[in-house]
Amino acid sequence: MVLPDSEDVPRPGSLGRQRLRSPLVRFKNLPEDINNDNYKINDKPRERSIFLGIERKIYPFSIAILTISFFMLQEMSVADERGLRRVSERRVALVIGNASYKEMPLKNPVNDAGAMSHALLNLGFEVIERKNASKVQMEDAVAEFGERLESGGVGLVYYSGHGMQVNGKNYLIPVDAQITSEQTVPLRTLDADNVLNQMMSARSRVNVVILDACRNNPFERRFRSVGGGLAQMSAPEGTIVAYSTAPGKVASDGDGVNGLYTQELLKVIQQPGLPIEHVFKQVRSGVLRISNNAQAPWESSSLLGDFYFRPPEPGQANAIEQMTDTELLYWNSIQDSPDVEPLRAFVSKFPEGRFADLAKIKIVELERKKSSSESDNNYNSLIQRKFTPEQQKVMDIFNKL
Repeated sequence: MVLPDSEDVPRPGSLGRQRLRSPLVRFKNLPEDINNDNYKINDKPRERSIFLGIERKIYPFSIAILTISFFMLQEMSVADERGLRRVSERRVALVIGNASYKEMPLKNPVNDAGAMSHALLNLGFEVIERKNASKVQMEDAVAEFGERLESGGVGLVYYSGHGMQVNGKNYLIPVDAQITSEQTVPLRTLDADNVLNQMMSARSRVNVVILDACRNNPFERRFRSVGGGLAQMSAPEGTIVAYSTAPGKVASDGDGVNGLYTQELLKVIQQPGLPIEHVFKQVRSGVLRISNNAQAPWESSSLLGDFYFRPPEPGQANAIEQMTDTELLYWNSIQDSPDVEPLRAFVSKFPEGRFADLAKIKIVELERKKSSSESDNNYNSLIQRKFTPEQQKVMDIFNKL
């Protein structure tokens, strides 16, 4: 081993007072293995200088790494508290988008599935995604979904594509389905009840089924027992089933990148602190507004507890509870009003409230009654008038019709 010149070697006891100039550079032939028995720290001052050089070289980098790690952990902790990175329960989602049908292909389901998968990943879900899936691929995905579900966790199924009801049961249609008769529907499609059964077997705390599958499909007019849209499904305990439109009705595939229903769902689902019921109510309000009341999303729910796609931020929960209590008091005071003005004021104050849709329905009913009453009054005043003989003949003919 080649040692440094004697004048550069620190003397025993004087290491703290001497300035070591680039100790690693002073060794002309530094051994590749400095961990053998000849280079123990406590052997000699000459050999100890090797390790002082290494320590001085590494120390600043170690401090920097520890500092960065500390702040990263701190940021992750804050994010966890807000529910942005991690949730306490396991969340598993199955997302399917079918568009490439041989008959009547669709425009948006693949885009819908991709956008929903991205949103759910950001909300802490494990996502199983299938696009333009065959029947076998859909069945395999449902089986994998059921295996991942855990007791006490959250399961979510989102389907965008063609769906149909036969004799009151709902079926999701694969892209390779060859449906020639009503009897082949259960054999060549996916029974929506099978998805619910997977959730029930896993005993998930919350089950969410979202069906954007009420579009016109090419099989409705072929078979007598095939109804328009989807049939209403009975939601088992702990489950909410959301439809893109009312049972038996047809939804829009949309003119944009996404279907109308999924477009509105993506806007609302990321908002922190919204209970799932409020999420779907806001979606319904948006779809009704954009479709001019032609499409009315629907839910069937038997949830037992609260669920948030994105949990409330600190201090937000009490504000939501207070807002809900205020809305309820207001609604109780005007829900039986015979006048439309209090109902309109309620909708203006709570446009996204849980009673907003019901208030709008009552407004339409009251206006219809008012219009009918005015028509009856106009007719009564008309028949009470004195007519000329010619006019009376016309009125007699009209009354006989």
